[in-house]
Amino acid sequence: MGWAAAVALAAFLFALADAGGFSVNETTVIAAPREEVWPVLFSMAEWATWNEVFAIQIDGPPEVGKPLRITSHWEDGTTSVSNEKIVTVEYPSRMCWEYQDLPQWLLGTDRCISLAEAQDFDGKPITHLANYEVFDGPVSTFVKWYKGYLIEDGFRKFNRALKTKISGKPRPAWVDIGGAVA
Repeated sequence: MGWAAAVALAAFLFALADAGGFSVNETTVIAAPREEVWPVLFSMAEWATWNEVFAIQIDGPPEVGKPLRITSHWEDGTTSVSNEKIVTVEYPSRMCWEYQDLPQWLLGTDRCISLAEAQDFDGKPITHLANYEVFDGPVSTFVKWYKGYLIEDGFRKFNRALKTKISGKPRPAWVDIGGAVA
């Protein structure tokens, strides 16, 4: 066994031993009622018209069990394409999907966007949006090392673009609540 193969095997064994997973969570507040935000999120095939990160290919509206293909345009200039499946649609509060390109024991994901309605200080409706993904399995360690910061950045950009789409005007970056890779 050559040194490159030995290093690759050692890295793989390390990943198996450290397969605790990680999560990415970006949250924001949108100055609109949930009923105005949900239709924009639910129209997944139109996402590419208002955000620069995620383009979705899906036949018709999201439904549990329906496949979709996500093309992600990352900040570092790379593009990735993944096959996913809708696993949850709870009108008008949550939609989730899972990665399908690898067995779940190698790379399991739960990607969700959830909405909760509240009121601002003046009693006007606002929407709390959580855009998150939980990764587990041995491959999740590599995803965290190589793409974790890009996924976090992509979720943040998506949230900002959604706020702009809903409000019709851009908001400064410092208004975002933020998130983390954990």
